[in-house]
Amino acid sequence: MRNAFLALVVAAGIWTGIAAPAKADNYPYCLTGAEMGGGFSCMYSTFQQCQASASGRSAYCVESPFLSREPRPSQQPARRRHTGY
Repeated sequence: MRNAFLALVVAAGIWTGIAAPAKADNYPYCLTGAEMGGGFSCMYSTFQQCQASASGRSAYCVESPFLSREPRPSQQPARRRHTGY
């Protein structure tokens, strides 16, 4: 019985390791283009760093498609509704 439990724990650990998605880099800019084979090299903190790396190559810089974009707050203040109290 103990061996069955141990096997289950090991299998669950392996499954969790396989099923977990890879963590995307937190760099906001990526190098891409023909040289990259359609992939991205996302290791640039600034757009200027990326452009320096792309200079003279068949590559260009883009914002990272792997970072989630926070919705920007509206420029208009929230309107208050009259509740009738």
